[in-house]
Amino acid sequence: TLRGGHGCKLIIGNWISSNSTCIVSSKTITQDYTLKGNFKLSLTNNNFLGDGFNPVTLTLNTGTELVIACGSTLTMRNAGQIGSSGGTITNCGTITNQYRIFNAGSITNTGMIINSEYIKNLTNGSITNSGTITNSKTIELQNNSVLSNSGTITNNNGATITVGSSGEVGGFIDNKGTITNNGTITNFGTISNSSNARIDNNNGKTIYNYGTIINDTGAMIYNYNGIISNYGTINNINSLISSSGIINNNNGATIINTSVIYNTDSGIINNNNGATLNNSNGTINNYGTITNTGTLYKGGCNNIDSGTGC
Repeated sequence: TLRGGHGCKLIIGNWISSNSTCIVSSKTITQDYTLKGNFKLSLTNNNFLGDGFNPVTLTLNTGTELVIACGSTLTMRNAGQIGSSGGTITNCGTITNQYRIFNAGSITNTGMIINSEYIKNLTNGSITNSGTITNSKTIELQNNSVLSNSGTITNNNGATITVGSSGEVGGFIDNKGTITNNGTITNFGTISNSSNARIDNNNGKTIYNYGTIINDTGAMIYNYNGIISNYGTINNINSLISSSGIINNNNGATIINTSVIYNTDSGIINNNNGATLNNSNGTINNYGTITNTGTLYKGGCNNIDSGTGC
């Protein structure tokens, strides 16, 4: 079903219109299409990109928009790909990605994105999430790209989220919601955990930081039986709780604590050779073990040496 106020004009694989909305309902897209001009493609009910066998690409040029209506779905089957060179994806329904999304424009999600393969936020691309993102494979934020979260992001077992890349200007995560890591997060850019936001690192899983993590006023990082391995800078302005977890502060890295770090339930903090743990203006409540072969400014440390509790 195709309908639109000005009609849906299809010319050799290109949907072109200066001012038109094309509404597609319950359709399987099995050939390449490029959206041009100010074209808006709106999907309702249950739709599919690709037949699961043959490569299909939906391309969004600058000024175009792909809309998945509330309660509707877009399932990107194997070899079904979206490439946005500057267009907009607005999702109020459910996108199930079984292949690839390349975004150099903007994605606004108030619904659900289920990623079982690959999402790459290209340079200057943005993802704004107030809904739910569940990642079971790979999400990459290229340099100068942004992921703003006020909803929920879950990184599943075996999955990876990578922010930026080594030696370049990093990507950026602005977290005002909840990020739950059951896989691996690697940060070369900046992760800002804002007021009332939370990052949970669970059950032996790892956050690698080569860039900057800011745990701001009113926010929490909860390292439950997980590993935080720091090679960059962690600035803790509120509450960092490591319960049965491990924090490795490595050569050349810095942790600056101006609030409270709780090391509980046999947790371990290793401040390794060449690392700096600056607690001059903060407090560490230690119920576990702290080892120091680097530089440690104790400040308000409670039982930092004995590890017997407060």
